[in-house]
Amino acid sequence: MSPLKVQFAVACLGRLQAQDHTEKEIAQNAGIPLEDCMDITSRLENAGIVRRNAEGQLVLASESCSSLQVLEAVWGPAKQPAFRALYGKTKGASVLMRRWMKQGIIAAVVLAGWVGVAQAVNPDTMVVSVTPTVTYSVSIASPMVQGYAFGNVALSFTTISTVAIVVSNNGNVSEYFSLAISNSSPGTWTPQAAAGANQFSMRAHFTGAGGAQPADATFATALTTGVPGAAAALYGQASTKTNAATTNNLWLRLAMPTSMTGAVVAQTMTLTINGQDL
Repeated sequence: MSPLKVQFAVACLGRLQAQDHTEKEIAQNAGIPLEDCMDITSRLENAGIVRRNAEGQLVLASESCSSLQVLEAVWGPAKQPAFRALYGKTKGASVLMRRWMKQGIIAAVVLAGWVGVAQAVNPDTMVVSVTPTVTYSVSIASPMVQGYAFGNVALSFTTISTVAIVVSNNGNVSEYFSLAISNSSPGTWTPQAAAGANQFSMRAHFTGAGGAQPADATFATALTTGVPGAAAALYGQASTKTNAATTNNLWLRLAMPTSMTGAVVAQTMTLTINGQDL
């Protein structure tokens, strides 16, 4: 006996739980081959799980039965062949058999599925999805009261910051730092690769957590007013990101303008540091 027959038996009982049926109706509605349906209902009837009413329909013999009773009925030896129930001594069954033969319904009819309770799926699958939350965050620790002050520096002169600017990664992923510097205020100095008239050059270099002041020749990247989209190869980062919850020491190198116009007053610039993936 195939395990599929047990599923068919459950489907038959599920149909009879709703209302009384003939074997033909069960086979058609549950998508069970008629021959299998006849065999199963015969076994269930012999086991006393189902019986026939006055109209010859199958009905449940009791409100409940155990799974063991069903298994014993389905897996046990048949007391009579399935077709005997059709050709048996009862006149009504014989007439019904001849009618089905005329209609050609005796062939096995397999439909697209049967009652959900009869289906057994193991294993089953489902889709699980998640969208990661990534946070890039930067914190600059000003080494002085208001940022960093180079103090008094002569025109055409170059100086390097003497105190490290500690930059922290406050995000939840590793990141590169990308830098920009604004025009000076209140003057009109602009950042350039090389110093010139009313033009200054600001370069930056990272030395890692606790890193010391680098040599003058180490500063290779000049800052502009725009943050570069890719910073992996800039400011000495050498394709090494700063991990989340860690710091990196930043040093600045300022080349003063060769000449200037306007009032000789302190000039201020705004340094921007952006945390990013590239």
